[in-house]
Amino acid sequence: MLDSEGATAIEYGLIASLIAFAVVGSLSVLKAAVMGNFLWTATALTMGQGSPSPEFLEMVWGGHGRRFGQWHA
Repeated sequence: MLDSEGATAIEYGLIASLIAFAVVGSLSVLKAAVMGNFLWTATALTMGQGSPSPEFLEMVWGGHGRRFGQWHA
């Protein structure tokens, strides 16, 4: 009978390292997306570019926005 505990431990170590590489890779992609969103938000707040007021949207769309639940009166 052969002792395969060492081989099994090495296999589990390789699987764990592959999972770790996948997590690190996905976090780097997620980091870029989150940083982009925060940068866009900071720029919009600094430049004073907010979303249009409900009154403006009603004036432009003639009240059609309420039907789709975009804001509440």
